[in-house]
Formats: sequence, structure tokens, C-alpha cells
Amino acid sequence: MDEAHQVRSFSVADRAAMRTIYRRCCVELGVGGGSTRQHQVIARTILERYAAGATDPERLAVLALAGARKAARRRSLWASLTALLARHQAGVSRA
Repeated sequence: MDEAHQVRSFSVADRAAMRTIYRRCCVELGVGGGSTRQHQVIARTILERYAAGATDPERLAVLALAGARKAARRRSLWASLTALLARHQAGVSRA
């Protein structure tokens, strides 16, 4: 089995630490509970880095927040492009 599919179990203390970092990031970004792309990026970043041995809460929060903000910018750009295309198509269909 390759590294990406290896299962790692975490102690209760590890899970509590990751949960605290996750919640802190969600509060800082102003995203409540949910399962948006930002939530997924935060969780994945924390989990992957923690599994790799990075346990400093400040560093993990910085990395998770950076990833979530990047994901939000990509989503925002995509939404803008989609709206622009829809307006263009509406103008073409009226012509």
C-alpha cells in the first residue's frame, strides 16, 4: 500500500489538538459549520501536516488558513468567470 493510502490512528489528545486548530481556522475565516471547499482544505491541511509530524498549532493554523484562502480565491475567480460567460451567452442569444 502506498503512503497516500496508509491509515494512521491518532490519540485522543492529537484529535483534540487538530479539532481546536480546525475550529480556530473556521472562526478566523468566518465560516461556520459545513462542508465547503474551505472546510475541506483546512481539515486536509491539518491532517496531512499533523500526520507528517508537524504539531505546532500556530504553524498548522497558518498553513491551513493560507490553503483555505487560496481555495476561496479560486472559487471566487471561477464564479466571476461563470457569471461573465452567462451574461455573454444571454447577449448572444438575444442577437
